[in-house]
Amino acid sequence: MNKEIMTYKDTKFINMLRSFGVKRLFKSLDFKLAIVLTIIFLLGISYFNVINQITGIFSTYATIDSAMIAIVIASLAIVVSISDTKFIKFISQDRKFYKNHLFLFWYGSVIAGISVVISISGVIITTINPNQTILNLLFLTLTTFLTSYAVFIVIMAIGSVMRFGLYRAEYTRITE
Repeated sequence: MNKEIMTYKDTKFINMLRSFGVKRLFKSLDFKLAIVLTIIFLLGISYFNVINQITGIFSTYATIDSAMIAIVIASLAIVVSISDTKFIKFISQDRKFYKNHLFLFWYGSVIAGISVVISISGVIITTINPNQTILNLLFLTLTTFLTSYAVFIVIMAIGSVMRFGLYRAEYTRITE
């Protein structure tokens, strides 16, 4: 087992993102599904020519993303609550596994948080100037992608919590 001491620098978001793997994120199924869903949604918007009637969707996206942040926090609380010192030591045999497992929650909340900010900006922009079609479409594209991506990340995080619970159960079975 690696006895190297973790430093504050190791826990910074960017460093953990590098460790997790940026390429891994772009190649992931959830990222690709979010892109496909965004394209289908935008094609539907353009086909039915309803771009000027979608200002309410930004509020809906902000609400969905806020809920995603709450779910991520609750999921992280579950992971922390079922972890004790011996189990963390056991699961941390592969130090990167535990670190990446926890990073998924942080990453999900950051994506959802960015989407909330862009959604609120979209509400403001479309309220100030609803006829700014290109800008509205840009905000709509970003929020549609980020919201769908956040939903998929949260689903992955929930699956991760479930697997973590299964690991915990297996650890308990092995140690008793």
